[in-house]
Amino acid sequence: MKQCDIVFLKGGQYIYNDQGGIRGFLYLWRILHPIYVAHRLGCDVVMLGQSVGPLVDPRGRGMTAHALGLCKRLVVREKKSAGLLDELGLKHLVQLAPDLAFLIEPLRPNGFDELARQLEKGNWLGVTVVNWSFPDATDPLSKRDEYLEALAEVSRRVHAETGLGIALFPQVTVQHHGESDMDLLQLFAQKLAVSGVPFLLVTDDLAPEELSYLYGCCRVLLGTRLHSCILAACAGTPVVAIRYQGFKTEGIMAELGLDNRVFDISSMDVVGITEAVCASYESRDAVSEQIRSNVAAFRASLMAVLNEVLP
Repeated sequence: MKQCDIVFLKGGQYIYNDQGGIRGFLYLWRILHPIYVAHRLGCDVVMLGQSVGPLVDPRGRGMTAHALGLCKRLVVREKKSAGLLDELGLKHLVQLAPDLAFLIEPLRPNGFDELARQLEKGNWLGVTVVNWSFPDATDPLSKRDEYLEALAEVSRRVHAETGLGIALFPQVTVQHHGESDMDLLQLFAQKLAVSGVPFLLVTDDLAPEELSYLYGCCRVLLGTRLHSCILAACAGTPVVAIRYQGFKTEGIMAELGLDNRVFDISSMDVVGITEAVCASYESRDAVSEQIRSNVAAFRASLMAVLNEVLP
């Protein structure tokens, strides 16, 4: 960092403290430490495309306020984070801008013609999962099984009501706790196979713009991974989201006008999720038009903010 003029805090959500005690506090300290390092080396620090929070520990709130107060600009991607930073006394540094992924334009995959044709020809409910550790659960593995079974039951009910097949997408392929989202998708596929629900398991290594195009081939996306929801929105596809961490999902879905289509991973509401998916399917054209209009506005807003902040 000594050689740098500017240090960017990359986009995403990692500045949060959602559990009390020393473990949560030490995690937050580790995450904020590079800000102090960069500041002491004389670098300007800029947050770009973040969600912040929740911060449940008063010590964590104080430490976060102090560290982020050393930054030149705090560009956050939704209003909940902006509100939290206002509470921390940092309103003068805050700039609100949509997630940078809204700049992605869908692009038909070049090397996966058969996959694209399958999705273009059929009627699909797209699904993404997350290999979540369920840190607050007494039995995390059982909780993960309940999450997968709930998604499978939603898929069975949606197929029975609408005839949609299920397209399973690995939005994230890196391993977490020894497994990846693909491991969960394979377990999910086995549940669908036993139930006789038609499905397509995507295993290809696709770029974000290619994933966006394929999500656009689906009638609806039921997404746990936030950026699968964003990439689907970039293609105008209605989204039902499962939130699993902090403010990011509910904040961005609210910006899209879809705040009534967000559900929590810790208490999977099978009936509510099924109804939301079927309602999105039945009103697809109207919802898609609303989403496309919002995404166009997001892109214009992003370019305006970047042109202001980056110079």
